[in-house]
Amino acid sequence: MYKLVYSPEAIEDLIAIKHAIINLWDDDVATETMKKIIMDIKGIAQFPFAGVNLGELIDVPTDYRYLVTSKNYVFYHVDKDVIKIVRVLNHRQDFMFHLFE
Repeated sequence: MYKLVYSPEAIEDLIAIKHAIINLWDDDVATETMKKIIMDIKGIAQFPFAGVNLGELIDVPTDYRYLVTSKNYVFYHVDKDVIKIVRVLNHRQDFMFHLFE
């Protein structure tokens, strides 16, 4: 199994997503949504190449892959036995800006 590593930005993203859900709905919805996101991220450790190659979407070579979960995109890349979670962005955010500033 691959080891999961979160970038500082990905951790900040997850915290921001949780706070946004709490503000829109409540703690229970935020907790359930975060559980789903985390479970899906853990699934990447078992099947790292199940996510879509981002290069196919943007027609630019990149080693980023992504997975869609609960209206959020989890961007990651695989390096040997490590999967680095780079960003977790809401579907309404400009992922190109956040990934490639």
